[in-house]
Amino acid sequence: MQSTKAAAALLVVATAGLLWIAVASGEEEKQLSVYAPGGTSTVRVLDIEGREYADLLAVLSPVAKVTMRLDGSVARLSGGTADSTFAQGETTAQIGNRRVRFPARIVLRDGRVYVPLVALPVLLREMVNLRAELHEAGRRLFVENTQSRFSIELKKGEATEMALSFPLRVNPNITQDGNKVRLLFRTEPVVMASDAVTFNDPHIHHVQYEEKNGAAEVTVSGSAPLMVAFSDQGRTLLVRIAPAPPPPAKVASQPSTPPPTAPAGENPPATTAPASAPATTPVPFDSVRYFVMIDPGHGGTDPGVRFSDKVVEKDITLALARRLRAELQNRGIPAVLVRDSDATLSNDQRVVAANGQRAALYISLHAGGLGSGVRVYAPVLTKNDETLGAFVPWDRVQEIYRERSVLLSRAVAHEVGTRKIPARSFALPLPAMRAVAAPAIAIEVARPTADAPLEDFDRAAYQQAIAIATANAIVNTRDRMEEPR
Repeated sequence: MQSTKAAAALLVVATAGLLWIAVASGEEEKQLSVYAPGGTSTVRVLDIEGREYADLLAVLSPVAKVTMRLDGSVARLSGGTADSTFAQGETTAQIGNRRVRFPARIVLRDGRVYVPLVALPVLLREMVNLRAELHEAGRRLFVENTQSRFSIELKKGEATEMALSFPLRVNPNITQDGNKVRLLFRTEPVVMASDAVTFNDPHIHHVQYEEKNGAAEVTVSGSAPLMVAFSDQGRTLLVRIAPAPPPPAKVASQPSTPPPTAPAGENPPATTAPASAPATTPVPFDSVRYFVMIDPGHGGTDPGVRFSDKVVEKDITLALARRLRAELQNRGIPAVLVRDSDATLSNDQRVVAANGQRAALYISLHAGGLGSGVRVYAPVLTKNDETLGAFVPWDRVQEIYRERSVLLSRAVAHEVGTRKIPARSFALPLPAMRAVAAPAIAIEVARPTADAPLEDFDRAAYQQAIAIATANAIVNTRDRMEEPR
């Protein structure tokens, strides 16, 4: 148990692009992002004699087929629109019938041709006839007008919401810092028209844009902690104030039956519980940092299971997610939906939403046509997986939270069972949830009974009973879910 806690203490937010999750020391390696029509590539940047250099072939390879032959201290490149010659220590290169001058000398090292970053737009034009724009300070190279400008709209209503709309799907790394949320775009060629925008709004105040080390960072500042949700199939990011805790409801305290300790897979014994009241008095909310991330499965172009012309899994999961969010907020626990519309999201985007905002719990919702009642799954690793001391591969981080995930799955199954709905808990390998850095479960809802009509999926009373039971289980186990302080 001590080794598990030690590993957890070393974890940082997991993103799909990281190979390992660990606290590391030292400066971040310099890199250049090359945004080409065919995709984004990253090239290492070297400091040579006070200037920044990049491997020329590494920059050219995504946009043209160029080969190189070394003759001593001379590199001869073939391909593109003209053959070229680069000599060690020279400040000019022969490209076709033109002589191109550089602001610093050419460097041949380890079988590679290194050129100053500032020379890349000229070289792309002369060697492969492509236009390029270099953002030198941010180390970002845009080839053939690949820049993607996004718009910002502040929507005022019952709750202030900021919409960042992009012409392409985005998947930023999301982190929170007090009342700020930072969106880091590494692979997307996003740019902002200005460096900063200020709003005369009491909730969301300011948007700051900065380019650095091959990435674009957008920082949104507000008067309270902020949350981010994906919409419009990943083309829109919605920034909102994190839900504030409602005043504690006056609910009569009732004895709570502890979750069963039976092995996963066994149906816990049912007990009688009121149909609408929480099982316990709401837990006072002491920090907005504790919130539940609810992930309605499927969405957008991925409908999930189509039960009939009118009943589709993606609609069932979203309706249930909204009910669960309301029940949690009624108990003083903030909750955020990964999607609150019919949006298409990848598994990576869902994991980034949870990990980047440091959700305390992650609840994935699904609907199935087989069997009846509710099945609750806790993700576990296979026997072939192993944890390597304090260094945990990003796609196995869920193992650190395994015991809490199993505990939560049993608690939810138990609470659902008290409402006379068949419920079972299971511990199974769930690849889509292996990278979630929080206690996590998947809830799959089937029809109330095996012979019930498919339309019963949409029965408000059925969904509400499941939402109430799940919220009760989260309240009852909260003290065992939170990270040690």
